[in-house]
Amino acid sequence: MFLQVIGRTSHQIKQLRRGLKDTMVWPLLHARADVIPLVLPRESDALYTPQMILERITWPTMRVEEDEDEEEQEECSLETKCRITGYLRRFSDNACTELKDLMTFWAGWEIPGKELQLQIVNSSFPKSSTCFEILLLPGHYTDYIAFERDIQACLSTTYTRFGLV
Repeated sequence: MFLQVIGRTSHQIKQLRRGLKDTMVWPLLHARADVIPLVLPRESDALYTPQMILERITWPTMRVEEDEDEEEQEECSLETKCRITGYLRRFSDNACTELKDLMTFWAGWEIPGKELQLQIVNSSFPKSSTCFEILLLPGHYTDYIAFERDIQACLSTTYTRFGLV
């Protein structure tokens, strides 16, 4: 069994190396070692501070005008958006140990992207679209305790990735 795992892993590494060579990434990394942290960032180098995450968020705004061809979506009020974004700010300020899990839930991996989008929507639970780095927070919360409870429940599932609960 152990030899099968090693054989499978070495085959995957060979495929990865071949792909890096075919796409000319390997020669770049070999010639310019200074770009390695940009192309392949280390999780241990990621610094998680509430301020760093808050600065990368594209906060929700009110739509000024709607196209007639767009599907009619019920938009949350400005008051609701302010309340929910305030809850997220409070959570990120208080959750220093959960910031890594928040990034994993939001973006699909531990290292935050340059731009994290936030939308307040009509739904039951927080959701994310990791491909587009969008966090979808429900607007129904009227107190921080319920908001935090649901966020914590979502973050506790990040170890399974991609809905493998």
